[in-house]
Amino acid sequence: MRTDKNRTVYLKDYQPTDFIIETVDLVFDLGETLTTVGSEILMRRRPGADPSAPLVFDGDGLALSGLALDGKPLLPERYDCDADS
Repeated sequence: MRTDKNRTVYLKDYQPTDFIIETVDLVFDLGETLTTVGSEILMRRRPGADPSAPLVFDGDGLALSGLALDGKPLLPERYDCDADS
């Protein structure tokens, strides 16, 4: 994980997330030189949360192979992806 972006988060600055994660299912494929992780996450927007708040997954050094919403693949123009999220 990159350390140049790490920052201290104080309890006084904490805000609940806009989303509630209900379940997470992970599948790991451990190869000799490559590990692939698949995940299925069931979540919902927290009641009272900003309806326009984006859903952001952080991941340093990961390669995204695809996304699906409600079981349907999302086209790349429906999401943003960079080196960190």
